[in-house]
Amino acid sequence: MKKRSNQFKTVVMLVMAVLLVGCSDSAKDGSKKNPDGESTEEKIIKKLEGDWLAEEYDGEIHTIAYEKGILSFDTAALEIEGAKKNSLSTHEVSEERSHYNFELSKDTVTVKRYYETEQESGNPSAGGALAPIKMRRPKQVTQENILGEWHSVEEDYPVFVRITETDTKDQLTLEESEDPSFMYSDKTLLKKESKSKEFSYLTEEGSVRYTFSYGSHDNLYIISSTTDEASEGTARPYILEEINEE
Repeated sequence: MKKRSNQFKTVVMLVMAVLLVGCSDSAKDGSKKNPDGESTEEKIIKKLEGDWLAEEYDGEIHTIAYEKGILSFDTAALEIEGAKKNSLSTHEVSEERSHYNFELSKDTVTVKRYYETEQESGNPSAGGALAPIKMRRPKQVTQENILGEWHSVEEDYPVFVRITETDTKDQLTLEESEDPSFMYSDKTLLKKESKSKEFSYLTEEGSVRYTFSYGSHDNLYIISSTTDEASEGTARPYILEEINEE
């Protein structure tokens, strides 16, 4: 009888060991390599990296980057906890109770943030949840899609802008006017800045840089700034909406 009892205990221990190994493997699924050689975690990180537009949250561009095992969301440095098919769980390097969870769908990512609070010693519970941030990729700038006529969306900063191509490759003419007919306008010839990481153009003498980008509601942002590193000077950006002829 005693021998049967020992055998039964041995079988139970073996079953428990198999279950524990299975649970351990499940927890590490995110770091397992798929048939294509990439883990789920690596695939999600690649999809997350880059600029995202939080149109409904704050209308701003947010950047996700990955370097040396650390994921960054704007200025927050994050340590990865685990990955599933379309989600990545992380916490701040400087504060482990501050969590950022990223959930990917077809064209968007939702960032869910919460802070752990302790109701009782050794009994953490999710608390202090912040509003989720839903983001999409911003519209990409090309020379072709900034051509045309635009007007300011800001009532206190009215301006009309016309952007046209010239006969020279990578050159544009930028017209600024207070008049929608452009009867009186300031014209600036711009040459594309080839070595810049941003979509930018320089004036003929190279003293002013114009940077183009798309923001909330696909409005076109134009920022002009000096190229003199010893000087400081950035004008208020134009936030423009395209004028569509009916």
